Amino acid sequence: MSKKLDWLPYGMLPIPLIIELWEDEEKMSSFKNNPKLTLNKMGYNIDDSIEVKILENNERTVNLVIPNFPDNIKKMKKSDFDEFVTMTTKCGATGTCDSKIPD
Repeated sequence: MSKKLDWLPYGMLPIPLIIELWEDEEKMSSFKNNPKLTLNKMGYNIDDSIEVKILENNERTVNLVIPNFPDNIKKMKKSDFDEFVTMTTKCGATGTCDSKIPD
């Protein structure tokens, strides 16, 4: 069974996944060398057409991700958009991605 990839368009890994990588040096090394294969082994199915890049923050460098802005979100009312952003942010912080990008 493939795990949800709701976090992927936003460039955020779920916190439980980050912790799993921190706790397993071998898995972290594999993830840095071949993120798609490692995620696949962890139960995440990433389409071959998607390129995955790894950026690491440190004391002197912070990487900011600007996600794509899907057309279906551009058409949302402000109140719906605010609710969607709140749910997405909660999803990224907790690793519980239950929200879906609306049609």
